[in-house]
Parts: sequence; structure tokens; C-alpha cells
Amino acid sequence: MTNLRHYLRALVAVVALTGLVACGSPEERVADYVAAGQRFLDEGDLDRASISFRNALRIDAQHPRALFHMGQIHERRDDLRRAYTAYQAAADADPAMVEAHSAYAVLALTAGDLDQVRAAVEKIQAVAPRNADGLALAAAIALREERLDEAEMLARSALEGEPGHVNATSALAGVARARGDAAGAVAVLDRYFTEAGPNVSLALLKIQLLAAEGDTGAVEEAFRQLVSFDPENADFRMAFAEFYRNLGDPVAAEEVLRAAIEELDAEPTSTVGLVRLVYENDGTDAALEEIEQLTGRDEDVDFALGFLAADLLSADGRHAEAEARLASLREAAGPETARGLDASAGIATIDYALDRKDEARLRLDEILTVDGQHRGANYLWAILHLEAGEVTKAVTAGRTALAHDPEWVPGLKVLARAHLAGGGTDLAIDALRRAVEAAPDDVEAASTLAQLLAQRGDYDAALRVWDLVIGQAPNATGALANTAEIAIRQENWNRASRDIDRLLATPGAEFGGTLLAGSLRLAQGDIEGAKDWYERAGSMDPDGAAPLLGLVRSYLADDDVDGALVRVGARTEARPDDALALNLQAQLLVRTERTDEAIASYRSAIEAQPAWSTPYRELAVLKEGAGLVDDAIAVLDEGIDAGADRAGELRLAKAFALQRAERYDVAITVYAALLQAGDDSDLVANNYAALVADFGYDDAAQLERALELAQRFRTSSEAYFLDTLGWLHHRSGDHAQALTYLRRAAAILPDDPHIRYHLGAALHALGQSDSALLELERALPAGADYIGVDDARGLLLELREAEAAMESDPDSAS
Repeated sequence: MTNLRHYLRALVAVVALTGLVACGSPEERVADYVAAGQRFLDEGDLDRASISFRNALRIDAQHPRALFHMGQIHERRDDLRRAYTAYQAAADADPAMVEAHSAYAVLALTAGDLDQVRAAVEKIQAVAPRNADGLALAAAIALREERLDEAEMLARSALEGEPGHVNATSALAGVARARGDAAGAVAVLDRYFTEAGPNVSLALLKIQLLAAEGDTGAVEEAFRQLVSFDPENADFRMAFAEFYRNLGDPVAAEEVLRAAIEELDAEPTSTVGLVRLVYENDGTDAALEEIEQLTGRDEDVDFALGFLAADLLSADGRHAEAEARLASLREAAGPETARGLDASAGIATIDYALDRKDEARLRLDEILTVDGQHRGANYLWAILHLEAGEVTKAVTAGRTALAHDPEWVPGLKVLARAHLAGGGTDLAIDALRRAVEAAPDDVEAASTLAQLLAQRGDYDAALRVWDLVIGQAPNATGALANTAEIAIRQENWNRASRDIDRLLATPGAEFGGTLLAGSLRLAQGDIEGAKDWYERAGSMDPDGAAPLLGLVRSYLADDDVDGALVRVGARTEARPDDALALNLQAQLLVRTERTDEAIASYRSAIEAQPAWSTPYRELAVLKEGAGLVDDAIAVLDEGIDAGADRAGELRLAKAFALQRAERYDVAITVYAALLQAGDDSDLVANNYAALVADFGYDDAAQLERALELAQRFRTSSEAYFLDTLGWLHHRSGDHAQALTYLRRAAAILPDDPHIRYHLGAALHALGQSDSALLELERALPAGADYIGVDDARGLLLELREAEAAMESDPDSAS
């Protein structure tokens, strides 16, 4: 019934609007649409407002006001990406529209993109130098960069021009907080409430400030104030209850939620929150009893409680009862309705949990036959594909799960996992960034994002995300350790020292803080100080690897390899089975060119820990470096046969070694085995396909398989991936298609002679001799050495001879 009312209302709106603007000039019709949309927006009717503004944009796609209001609608719906795009489009359409610049800049500030905020401030100031929005944004930048006096001056200037400016007030409170004056920060906010009235965002900031000070009573009062500012917002009541729960007062938390249920007429968020709280405190049966008492007030709430009951039963291992609940929900709703399909997806999830994966797949296929974009079904398919090593299919399923709600956090997280499995780190970062924007309190997603950003070398962005984790996680020692490491890399000694001091003062985190103190001293060039801290860490964990590694790094920083060997030797004598120390000893012996002793130490490490892949890999490198390729491959095979922890990496190392030894047929076989074992990464797929294109293309089935694998590179921006795809098309006889990808590859890497050779060969096959000749000349600079270089020389010679023959006898061309 709810959906029917929704569609009828939308239909009435369309009819009314059509009648409203049936005549008049295009400009008049746009003005009428925008005016109607503004009225609907003021009333909170986002659906009809959206229809009005879209109608305006159909006539004038660059109408600034319509674009701006569409941004507001997207922002209210928490679709921040589309909001940002709409605000920017409005600002581009009317550069003097200060509120559009301010709107996208605030979103950029939330995302930590200070460069974009600076650009917006410049554009605002070009139009209105004393505009309060521009001054407040400039204050926020100065605050982020710890220029506190400047931030205060800018915020106060904004407030002089507009006393009730929210962002300027927030910046001024932030300055007080940064100076350690939490009471002053709260006073700034209270003064705003007195002079300007309620404001939800500032009330939330006040709670954050008081919570950081540990003033429980004041936080409680601040939550009451927040609820009074927006009594209809169930999320604020949930946050209030969560505050009591974290405080260890479940009774007070329940009281908050029960009051919300009564005052908000059985609203689903509070009702579900209450049941979850009862579950945490008293267990599954108590929660089920609560569900029975709450059922019957509202159809939407009843279905939400029914699904929750199934979730709780599944979590309790009572899968049969959960399945029965879901089957009942499916029948009540109708098997092919949205709720019925959701229930079927829940049953498929139970099938998966009980390892009935064939049944799960059949059920998911049934769901997708009715609704190919069903969120839950595609989400579970993505997980199943990942487990099967089908990365491309997992990515497709993950994207489809997000079709209707691009900011659904579980879908974004599984999509990120799929991209990572395929080697798509940047795409994984993008998905996790969106997840964190949608759910800033998801510590798992934020932590993974921060780690990936740090691995990519984007330390500033990683620090911002870790700071978000520190603000959310009740025990943020892991995040503090990461921020300290990043600060050390950036030579931000003050930040590093501050975080390390917090770790040293936190029970249970002292050991990590001690290690980081050693790293800090080492980075500052204080080698003796570093040794002292690492010695302290060693006394805290005498058998630990990290203190020993730190000491070795300190000796090596002092160019004292012999001293490092003495320390490691003492460990191996005391613990002959310490594989890490033995492997470390081997690395040091390699540095001193004591190869036979290094080999013996690697062998001892392997004997001590046969399932550890590192000594196999490093010993193979040593053997190959000595020209003993067969011995190197034998070592890698030994690790693979021993079931080493990273056998896939050993297989990949074997394939690389075979390539370097120009044993291409065997390398192709190893890559094929990796693919068969589920390693569907872009690296493996490309290397296999590239070798087939060069050495295995006579095998039609193998060539077809390689071309199928390489299709994933059609939209790639990686030159070598495009080159592989283009060369495979050339080998398959589709030279025109080859040309498309090879030209794109050459545009990305114009000076790569190997790509130029492939491009020249494709042009020659298409009869474009002049262009082919030019490309082949570029493919053969002095010293050129790549797979196929002799073929490139032969083809260039052939074309030159043909050109010379044609010049001497023009009639021969016919």
C-alpha cells in the first residue's frame, strides 16, 4: 500500500506540474518549475521537488538554481557524490553563485580534500571577499593545518558579518579545542544556541567535545539537548542509547529506546535497536520475547522484526528456526515480492552458512530470475565467486548489488575485496572511501582504507582516515600505532611523539609504543637512542622478532653489519629453531658475500619452519643470482610441495625465473596452473596472455583462452595490458581490432619500443606500409632488446627493401 500511495502521489504531481506550465516561453516554464520545486523542497517533499527541478533541467540543462537544488536533494538523501557533482555543476554554470561553491567545498572538507576547498575559497573571494562562507572555509583550512591564530581571526571575521554562521562557529570552537580549552569550545557552542537557537550539527559537535573530556553528566545533558532540537530523528535517540550502553547502563539505554518507540509510534529504527539491546544484555530468547511483544503495531515494523528474529536465530546457531521464520515471511509477503525475495536471500545465506552451497546457488538463481539486480542475492554471489577465485564475476556481482543503492556499505566492502583480489588497488580504495563516507563509524572499512592508502604512499589521506578511526574506536591503539608510523615517514616528529606517548601511557600498548619510540629515534638519526629503546622492547618480549629486527636496522644504519651479525648470532645460538633469526642471519651473510654460510642459514630456517615461504623465495633469488637457475626452481618447487604459507607467490616467482631463463613454454604452463588454482589477478592473466601471444599462439585453444582472459583489459589505462590485448587480436588475425588497443597503448607509453613494434606489425598486416615503416623505425632505437626484436628488424628490412624496389621500379607496385 505504501508503494502504491507513493506512485499515485508522484503521478498527481506530474499531472499538476504539466498543467501548471502548459504554456509560456521556455524561460517562463523553467522559472515556474523551479518555483514549484522550491516550494516542494521547503515542504520536505523530495520526490515532487526532484520532478520539478528535473523538468526545469530538461529545458535548460545548465540552470544554476535547479542544479543547486538537485544537489540539496541528493545531500538530504545522503547521496553525497551526486550532491557534490550537482553543486559543482551549479557553480560552473554560475561562477558568482557563492552558495554552490560553499556547498561543494563543505563536502570536500568533510572528505579531507583541502585543495578543492582552497579552490572554492578563491572563487568565493573573487566574487565576495568578505563573504562569511568563504571566510569560514578558510578558517577550517587554517585549523586543519594548525595555524590557529589565523583560523581564529578568519572565524571571528565571518561571525562579524554573519553572527549566526554555523561553520564559522564550528571553526571557532575547533580552535579552542586545538588549544586544549575544551570548556571554551563548549562555551562557543552554548553561546550560539542562546543567540541563534537550536542547531543539530553544533549539538553533535558539543557531544563530541564533552565525550573527549570524559564529562559523562555533561554528555548526557547534551544528548537530551540534541533530542529536543530534533525530536523526530530516531538516529539521535539511537546514539543516546548507545552512549548509555557504552557507559555500562543498559537499563537507561532501554528507557531511551522505549520512549522513542512510544513517542515516534513504533518507528522501525528504535524498535529494532531496542531488540538488539535486549539481545546483547539478555540473549536470544529474551530478544525473541521482546519481538513478540512489539509485533502487531505496524506492518513495516513487523517485517523488520521478523527479519531481525531470523538474524538472531542464525547467529545463535538455530538455523532451522531461522529458516522457518524466513519461509513464513516469504509466504506472507508473496514469494516474488520484494520482501519475499529478501526472505529467499536470507534462506540462501543460511544455506551458505551450513555449507549447502549448491542449494544456495540454485536459490540465488531463482531470485535473480525475478530480480536480476536483487541486492542480497548479488552480494552473496559476489562472496561465492570470490571463494571460487572468480574475481571478474565477483566484481560484476558486487557492482550489481550496488545498482539501486550505490552507497550500501556491505556491498562496497565486498566490491573492494573483489577489486583487491584482482589487483585493482585503486578501485578498492575508491569503494572503501565511499563506504567510509557512508558509514564513518565502520572501523573495519576505515582501517582497511587507511592501510591501502599508506601502502600507496598517500600518507596524508591515510592519516586523515586513521584519525577518523581514532575518533570512533573505543580502543584505538592500533590506529595510533599506524598514525605514528606514518608521521615518522613524513618526519612529522611532533605528531609521532604525541601518538607514541599516548601508546606508552595506555595499558597493553606499551610494547608497541616502545618499538615505535625506537623507530622514531632511528629516523631522527639517534642510533644509540634507537638501540636503547629496542633493547627495552627486547626485555619486554625476549623471544619476539620485532625488537631483534629493530636492533639489526640500527646496526645497519651505522653500517655495522658485523655488529648486527653478533646480535643475531646470539639469538640463533640461544634458539637454534628460531626461523626468523636464521633467515635474518642469512640476509646479513649475503651482504658480506659469505654465500655458502648464507645458504646453510637459509636451509636451517627452512628446516625450522618448513611452511614459511620467505626463506625458500630468498634462497631461490640467491641461487638464480649465482647462475644456478635449475637449483633456484628446485628450491621454489620444494616450498610449493611443502605447502608453504604463500605457495602462490612461490609459483609466481617460479614463473618469473622461467621467463628470465627464456623457458617460455614452461612459464606458460606455470601461469596456467596459477589460473587454474584460482589466482585470477590481472598480473597473472596478463603475463600468461602475453607469453601465449608471443610463444603459444600456434595452439588455437590456448590463444582463444588467452584472448578471453585479456578481455578485462578493454577499458584499462595500463599500457602493457592494452598491448597484450592488442597483440592477441593481431595473432588471432583481427588486425583492425588490434590496432585500436595498440594505438591506445602507444599513446600512454609513446617511447616504448616493444609497443611500437606491435603497432607497426598490425599496421603492416592492414597494408598501411608507410605508417608501419615509421613505427618500426621507432621500435628499433640503439640497443633495443625485447622479445621479438629480431622479428621487428626483419620486418623493417622487408619494408625498406619493398620501398627501395618501388622507388627503382614504380610499375612493380601494380
